[in-house]
Amino acid sequence: MRILLGLMLVIWAQVAVAQTPAHGLMWRDSPLPAVFPLQVKSAPGTRYYLSLTEQGSTRPALAAFIEGGRFFRVLVPPGTYAVALYRGSEWRGERALFGPKTVRIEVPPLTFATKGLRVKSGHLLDLTALDTLAQAGPLAFCQTLALVEEPAPPRLRDWERPVPPARVRVRQRLC
Repeated sequence: MRILLGLMLVIWAQVAVAQTPAHGLMWRDSPLPAVFPLQVKSAPGTRYYLSLTEQGSTRPALAAFIEGGRFFRVLVPPGTYAVALYRGSEWRGERALFGPKTVRIEVPPLTFATKGLRVKSGHLLDLTALDTLAQAGPLAFCQTLALVEEPAPPRLRDWERPVPPARVRVRQRLC
């Protein structure tokens, strides 16, 4: 009887672990391209569920699962979003989140948009204080475009010389 009970507990623990989502983006539901950065800095030892819902909508645009202490960055479609951010330790699914011990973290609405022609404006959420208010700060990528000419392939005759192709390479760096 004890062996059977122990075996059932081991199987239940494996099923519970298998249902915990992987660290990162869980899903995205938006027709717009995701190009603006959202980075989350968190303390180790806890887990987070993040959901963004565009203002004026009731349907979330994306959801992510974050393991505390690990680097997390996701690209977000343009717009202003209400942020639902929760923390806990034992994941119970997207409806129950972390069960009765779920803690909601207050985050002001975040706007993701371009500034000028080259800057992709995003946000950095700092959750390292582990209280119920996230510190939101700016995070932006400066984008430069460079024309890169490819070397021409070897030619057989002067009149067969092809026009060398050119590409535009996009480089991004933190501003």
